[in-house]
Amino acid sequence: MGEALRLLDERDACGGLRQRIREQRLAELKAKIQVGIEELERGEGIDGEEVFAEIEEDIRRAEAQMQQVEAAK
Repeated sequence: MGEALRLLDERDACGGLRQRIREQRLAELKAKIQVGIEELERGEGIDGEEVFAEIEEDIRRAEAQMQQVEAAK
């Protein structure tokens, strides 16, 4: 019985840790969103088309690297 109670306490402690981590990540996300909003208000935004073009180029580069690794095997 004592072991069961200890395990329940341990589980509850881990649950609290998970909750704190979740809350911290949410706070970090909100801070990043706020930074983005402030940048947009200052006119520092990046055109969506430009962003997607950069992402697509990154994907092409990563795929090319993967093909080179596979070819070297």
